[in-house]
Amino acid sequence: MELTVEKRDIATKPHTLRKKGLLPAVVYGRSQESTPITVNVKDFQKLFRQAGESTVITLVGLDGSKDALIHEVSVHAVSGAPLHADFYAIQKGQKVTVAIPFEFVGVSPAVKDKGGVLLKTMHEIEIECEPKDLPQEIVVDISTLLDIDDKILVGDLKLPATRLLRPTKKKLWR
Repeated sequence: MELTVEKRDIATKPHTLRKKGLLPAVVYGRSQESTPITVNVKDFQKLFRQAGESTVITLVGLDGSKDALIHEVSVHAVSGAPLHADFYAIQKGQKVTVAIPFEFVGVSPAVKDKGGVLLKTMHEIEIECEPKDLPQEIVVDISTLLDIDDKILVGDLKLPATRLLRPTKKKLWR
């Protein structure tokens, strides 16, 4: 996934850029000096819906291309429109720490047939791995919850080759 960016003059006011359909942003990293940039808002929104915060994207237009993660997006409180974005430039071989969301699939027989209530105590998990190994989401099958007292632990999940940054015995659901 690629996103075209341009260096931005910091003297230009952010609201002026937004009126032109541009999103003010910044790219930084371990070996990347903090650089103010602009991005086309529509292109960014389309890419952000597909990539989220856990997919490596390529920023084109800054002295060549750079691999980066969308680190943070500030949005308008009422409209939800993006106001600013932070990109974290990564190096090859560098490990990154990212919160990966869970995707819940299936229907729990304990909830459907026995009147149980499904409590989700975690919605994402922090992992550390190389950017090429980052999953978009971690799928959790709740159809394995057959009885009211059943639970799914982090250790029960099928995870890619990553390092968890949370305890593996933590309850996800009960």
